[in-house]
Amino acid sequence: MVKRTVVWTNTAVIQRREILKYWIERNGTTLYAEKLIKLIAEQISVIHKNPYSFKSVNYPDTHVSVLGHFSVFYKITKTNHYCPIKYFRTTLKPMAPIDFNK
Repeated sequence: MVKRTVVWTNTAVIQRREILKYWIERNGTTLYAEKLIKLIAEQISVIHKNPYSFKSVNYPDTHVSVLGHFSVFYKITKTNHYCPIKYFRTTLKPMAPIDFNK
């Protein structure tokens, strides 16, 4: 069996951190952020086991997995890496834009 690995892009790491920070500041507690961390880990595990089971998008080898109010975009590489590349909030009330220049 081919060994698969998950490699996070810098963009996905930054977006995840900013989303968690937003919810901690908004709620004044880490409870929801901790719940999101667990949900994201579970979803990445499902992606890792069944990478082609989620909807493909208009970019080569890229798929999207919906996780509640968030979507995880990931790319499947030829070397069997699964790269989460972007998180996207899917609710109608958009979160403030993330400033990557911090």
